[in-house]
Amino acid sequence: MFKLELNSSLVCRRYVCGALVGAASLLIAIGASGESAPTAEPEVRVTAEAWPEADAMFHRDPRWLGGDDAYSIDLGNGRIAWFFGDSFVAPTVEGDRKGCTMVRNSVGLQTGDDPVRADFKCYWREKDGKPVSFISNDDPDYYWPGGGVLNDGKILAFFMRLSRHGR
Repeated sequence: MFKLELNSSLVCRRYVCGALVGAASLLIAIGASGESAPTAEPEVRVTAEAWPEADAMFHRDPRWLGGDDAYSIDLGNGRIAWFFGDSFVAPTVEGDRKGCTMVRNSVGLQTGDDPVRADFKCYWREKDGKPVSFISNDDPDYYWPGGGVLNDGKILAFFMRLSRHGR
């Protein structure tokens, strides 16, 4: 996990997962500040630094050893939903990816606003006693997360449908 700091005439701090550092975060931070736009173009400086104390949150569930393509949605009341693409789950030896099953997506729940102290638990489904993707169906296609929002108390999550058959 990284700390991202935006410095301009509008300053705010956002916590984002590595690959999410970018222009979208800048636009969200400036738009969410509630301040009117400055009359002259401000000088904007973006800095990011590793935040290993917060990254440790993703290692608190020993049944989940990582996932890519991470997106998060603030659910309010100190809860944050995380959506991951390809994920290493259910290790046969704790901490060892060699004995894991890779599912195409998983969902995590962060409880607590501060990732340094928050709890984290990850979820996927099981079929015939074996791990399968959290979002799936019986066809050979699979789904990767693509972001989402909380709308009127309901999660609206976007997923990319991918096919192994090139359809």
